[in-house]
Amino acid sequence: EVAGQGTAVFFSSHHLSDAESLCERLVILKKGQLVFEGRTDTLMSRVDSDWRVSYTKKNGTKDAGGKNDATENDGGGIGEVTVKTIEELQQQIDFLRSNGNQIREVGVKKVSLEEIFIKMAFDPKTDSPAESPSTVNR
Repeated sequence: EVAGQGTAVFFSSHHLSDAESLCERLVILKKGQLVFEGRTDTLMSRVDSDWRVSYTKKNGTKDAGGKNDATENDGGGIGEVTVKTIEELQQQIDFLRSNGNQIREVGVKKVSLEEIFIKMAFDPKTDSPAESPSTVNR
């Protein structure tokens, strides 16, 4: 409310879901060094999102990668496949349909600010697992 009246508000938090929903601009630091400064939507748009296909599955059918990730229900189950490119998306849809599966939904799997932060601020080569942002107590 105050920010809407032109007043700057400084918000510091380890709860990135709050920052994602409340902040127009953000700063990300890694070990005291500036990693990103700018608009939240600019940062979010820089990240490639995955494509997700949800489908009603016939018994025993696997996705094109040979995985069987269905959640069982009355029929063959509900399956979900995540791919990186539009080409992989089309291959999965063609494969699933050719095996008698019904496509339920196709969409973009949005990447959260927390996932982006972990990629930017945590280096698995130099940081120990205890320092990983994903292991910090909330």
